[in-house]
Amino acid sequence: MVPSLWWFEIRNILIVNERRGRLVEADSATFLRGLSRLGIVIDRAPEESAVLELARKHRLPVYDACYL
Repeated sequence: MVPSLWWFEIRNILIVNERRGRLVEADSATFLRGLSRLGIVIDRAPEESAVLELARKHRLPVYDACYL
């Protein structure tokens, strides 16, 4: 299970690498197809209090605490 932010992070990584000439659009599409086969579940409604507690306890940005 991954936080909803993950969806954006993956696509941003692909776009940045396309812009830098490391990937072409077809590479990104192939990667996303493979990724879709992994059965990753996106948590679209995290437990707000738990995320805030982890961020405070470990002095993390909320973005990072979402992964915990």
